Amino acid sequence: MPLPLSERTGRLARWLERTNERPLLGFTLGSYYPLHRYRRGAQPIPNGAVAPSDIQAAGYLDETDELFEMHEAAGGDLIFSAAPFWGVPWLEALDAPF
Repeated sequence: MPLPLSERTGRLARWLERTNERPLLGFTLGSYYPLHRYRRGAQPIPNGAVAPSDIQAAGYLDETDELFEMHEAAGGDLIFSAAPFWGVPWLEALDAPF
């Protein structure tokens, strides 16, 4: 059963203060590498030069939601954090309204 966010932040705070009762447990499910984690989102990215139209943020957002749910179901002490696909200058490449 996933821990509430308040419990996770409390455990992290105690770890930072070095007053934790035990080591914290955290992991990455699937692959750590974004090309494998974001297969649908990375599909339209060509080899070579990348144009703004090649970046479809919706695919990454959907896969990030799936990754969050998968990590929540698995449990653990740490808080899932999404990260942008490495190697893409997102602000320059993103072709979506803010």
